Amino acid sequence: MDTSSFKRYDTHVMDSKCFYNTYFSASTDKDLLYELVDFPIKVLYDCVKLGLIKGHRMIDLSAGTNLFQILPMYECFSDITILEINDGCIADMEKWVNGEEDAYDWAHAVKVLEELRGCSINWKEMENDLRSRVKRILKCDLNKENPTDPLF
Repeated sequence: MDTSSFKRYDTHVMDSKCFYNTYFSASTDKDLLYELVDFPIKVLYDCVKLGLIKGHRMIDLSAGTNLFQILPMYECFSDITILEINDGCIADMEKWVNGEEDAYDWAHAVKVLEELRGCSINWKEMENDLRSRVKRILKCDLNKENPTDPLF
C-alpha cells in the first residue's frame, strides 16, 4: 500500500486561533505549555549558548503560526524566512510581523527566555528586533519534493 495516501497536511483548513489557544497560549494547561513551549525554548537556548546554532539565514517551518521556537535563537540570524502551509496561517503570521493588535501574544514565551538569561528583557524591543529579521513569509507545498520550489 502506498504510504503517501495516509499523509494529511492542513493546507486548506486550519483554525490557527483554536490551535494557538489550545496548545501555545498563556492560558494553556501549565504542564502542556511546559512540554510544548518552555522546554523547547530551554533546549534551543542551551544550544545557542554552546555555539551549536549560528548562521545567516534561518528557515522556519512549524505547525500553525508559532514563534516560540524562533525566540531563543533569532539573534543568530539576520535573514529569517517563515514557511506556512496555508493562506490563513500566512495572514496570521503577517499580522504578528506587522505588529497588529489582534496578532497572537507571545509574551509568555519571552518570559521563559528572560528567566534563562537571568535578566529582564524589554520584550517589545526584542519582538521588534525579531520582526526586522523576518524577511519573508512564504507558502510552501508539502506535497512537492522541494516544498519551497521555486524559491529555494
